[in-house]
Amino acid sequence: MTLGAEWIDKIEPRIQAEELDIRAVLQKNEEKAVAYFDKIREGEVVDAIAFCMAENKPYIVIPAPVSILDSEAFSNFKAWARDQQIEARIFGIITDRFFEKQDDCVALALMPNG
Repeated sequence: MTLGAEWIDKIEPRIQAEELDIRAVLQKNEEKAVAYFDKIREGEVVDAIAFCMAENKPYIVIPAPVSILDSEAFSNFKAWARDQQIEARIFGIITDRFFEKQDDCVALALMPNG
């Protein structure tokens, strides 16, 4: 028996109101990630790269919502970036936004890969 199967067998029924619906949260995060990447793919990314070329910068770092982490949308964005000869990576967590009580975010780093 796998660990996951054993875990499921040991879980006792609980009142639904007590449960966090993690699948619903993950689905909502995926939807947010899709919307984010659709928005930046042709707008912010293109503008940021044009700025980097004008300023002779070899990378750009863009704040991105935490919801992109572990999303299919991020995997798809990375594939699109590779097709554009760009490497897309998570550079780190942007903590100043957290301390300002704004949305948590991560740093999405883009660099030419050619």
